[in-house]
Amino acid sequence: MPEKERERLKKQYIKELRRRKEILQTVRTARKKQAADRALLNMVEALEDTGGTVDEFTNRLDAETALAEARLEIALENQSEIALENQPPKSEEPSTVPESSNQPSAPVTKTIGSALGGTRSDEDA
Repeated sequence: MPEKERERLKKQYIKELRRRKEILQTVRTARKKQAADRALLNMVEALEDTGGTVDEFTNRLDAETALAEARLEIALENQSEIALENQPPKSEEPSTVPESSNQPSAPVTKTIGSALGGTRSDEDA
């Protein structure tokens, strides 16, 4: 193959590869825009499901947060009550073993309430 022909092919390949690179970049940009559009559409649909107002959406989030906080406080109270019940009676002799090693650890429980994904009554809201 003559030198001029090889140079011409090389330039043509470089031009085609640059064009492919531009097309791939355009596709990547379009996919990012499409993902952002989908996310915004999902947010709008979620807002419309709450009745269409930001206040209602915020109120629903506040109610769910208050419910989660109340459950956490009850769980912490139950945990402290269990810890108090499991403490040995205090004697006048000082113990050589730290108190925390005398107490068995309370079992970890997980509760999933019906209000997390379902409907709530007016009292919960």
